[in-house]
Amino acid sequence: MQALLKTYGERIKTKKILFPRSALPNPYLRNELVKYGAVVEELVIYENRKPAKANYPFQRIGKIFFTSPSTVNNFLSDYGIIPQEWQILCKGSVTREALKKAGYESEVFVYDEIP
Repeated sequence: MQALLKTYGERIKTKKILFPRSALPNPYLRNELVKYGAVVEELVIYENRKPAKANYPFQRIGKIFFTSPSTVNNFLSDYGIIPQEWQILCKGSVTREALKKAGYESEVFVYDEIP
């Protein structure tokens, strides 16, 4: 994300940006856009709701991919633990921090940065 903002930062100065988001926002992107001079209007377009607990064939799973802190929290709420033999993957630093807080390390980290 930093590389994208550095590349296009001057172009967004004073631009009005509509920022659709969830009811549980990660303020990072909005704050960065504002730092570059954009006028950001946030619009909540969906709520994060915990789905019903599913019965998964855990013995056939080798990897798990978390896309947000909500997915980490919901999974642990339903199942209590992430099996030790699973490879844990995550998207973004905020999700990685949620995993760390719960006592897990992601073996593979998908960065927010553009290489």
